[in-house]
Amino acid sequence: MIPLTATQIMYSGMQGSIIEFDMDQSCRICGGQLALPYKPLKNISDSWTDENLCRRQDSGCICKACSWFTEGKNRTKIWNASPVFYSCPEESATMTVPGLYKFLKSDFKTPAVFLMRGRDVNLIRKHIQWRSLDAVTYDRKKTKVLFYGLQFWKSGGQVTGTTVFDADKLIELVDKLCNSSEDYVLTFLTRQKERKKKVTEWFTQNFIMENLIKALSNHITLDIHLAAYIASFLLTEKIFTERGFASAKSPVLP
Repeated sequence: MIPLTATQIMYSGMQGSIIEFDMDQSCRICGGQLALPYKPLKNISDSWTDENLCRRQDSGCICKACSWFTEGKNRTKIWNASPVFYSCPEESATMTVPGLYKFLKSDFKTPAVFLMRGRDVNLIRKHIQWRSLDAVTYDRKKTKVLFYGLQFWKSGGQVTGTTVFDADKLIELVDKLCNSSEDYVLTFLTRQKERKKKVTEWFTQNFIMENLIKALSNHITLDIHLAAYIASFLLTEKIFTERGFASAKSPVLP
């Protein structure tokens, strides 16, 4: 079986299996075996400006998968208004941040690609799919997630990177962060309400994330940053649903 690159996995999951390859040539962008039909480099859109992402600049051919991602707005179809994307060669799915937590607990198929973007809607136009070329997951004990532009509060810096982790251990960490923070967060929000302060789900997510990052600042790594981000959404969801905390009206971001 021919190993697929990240973009080829995503294309297969979204558009159907790639069944024909030129075994003597490689794709200029993803560096994988040339999936057919290919597109000559000269036929790529004039808007293409990401030559720095190319893995095989000695090749003048763009594989079927990568050429599809260069056409029109195809790269934005990854997200479907959701911040998390998953694909294996047989299928693809989009989900919320809490949805990723539940999905990582399942026996997901591999090889797989996981992408996550931050709240900034402009990120859907970025070529995030090619930044995932080193982020293919083959084993849940070495799960890889590429996240792009994660941040808390509007003024916070954006964090981008690929993290590698044992999916089961990450779930344990997220659970621990949620359980250890719940009473503290609920007490703080209750006091805010008593002071007539506006409390929204967006505010709560950011407050939790900020405090978790501060508490973990001496040990922060990309996987811990991801766990804290997931925990901020999960705990907010629990407080405003299971615990019945009333939210002020505000846009709730996925």
